[in-house]
Amino acid sequence: MGNSIGFAQSNLPSGLTSGNPTLTYVGGTAAPGTYGGVQVTATDSAGAVLHGVFSLTVNANAVSTPGPYGDEVNPFGNGFDVYQQHQYAGAIIAGWTATKADPATHFLRLAGTSSGAYKYEYAPTGAGTGLCVSDPGGGWASDPLPDGLILTVCNNGPWQQFVPQSNGTLKDLATGLFVNPDGTGAQLRGSTAPTPWGGSVYTWTDYAHLPG
Repeated sequence: MGNSIGFAQSNLPSGLTSGNPTLTYVGGTAAPGTYGGVQVTATDSAGAVLHGVFSLTVNANAVSTPGPYGDEVNPFGNGFDVYQQHQYAGAIIAGWTATKADPATHFLRLAGTSSGAYKYEYAPTGAGTGLCVSDPGGGWASDPLPDGLILTVCNNGPWQQFVPQSNGTLKDLATGLFVNPDGTGAQLRGSTAPTPWGGSVYTWTDYAHLPG
C-alpha cells in the first residue's frame, strides 16, 4: 500500500486558497494572469517533505448578469409599457415594443418581499418614479379591466409582486393570475392561463440589451 501525501501551497495570489492538492477560488479577486514563485510542499505519511516552486496561470471568463434596469420582453419584442408615458397612479400598462429609445418601456426590477418575486418600478430616466406595476384585482374603478395592469404607488403589497414561472410566464403574487398580452398597444391583464400563442413568456432584458 502506498503512502498518503498531503499538499500545501503558499505565496498564492489574493482570491485563492490552498487545497489538497486542488487550489480553491474563494474571493472573486484573483486577477487573470501568470503568477511565478508559487510554492508547494508535499509531505508523506512517513514525514518526508518535498518542496517545489511553480508558475500558476489564472484564467477567467466574463460572466454577464442581467442588470436591474430594463424591461420584461416577450418573444415578439413587446414589453411592459406605460401608456403614453403617463406618470401617475392609475396609468395603464400596455404591451409595446421595448427599446432603448422609448422611456415608457424602462423599469427597475426590484426584489419583492416573497421568495422569487419581483416588483417593477417605472424608471423612464433610469431613476425610479415611486410608481410600480400592479394588478389591483379590480380594486381601482379607473382600471378598464378587472385585472388589468396599471401603475400604483410602490409598496410591499402582493399586488405589485410578480413571480417568474419555470416556463417563462409571470404570475401575480396576490391574484395568482398570469400576465397576458392582448396584442401590441393593448393593456396587459391577469388571466387564469397563459396565451396559447406564446405571448405570455417574458424574459428580463437589461437596458444594454434592448434594441435601439
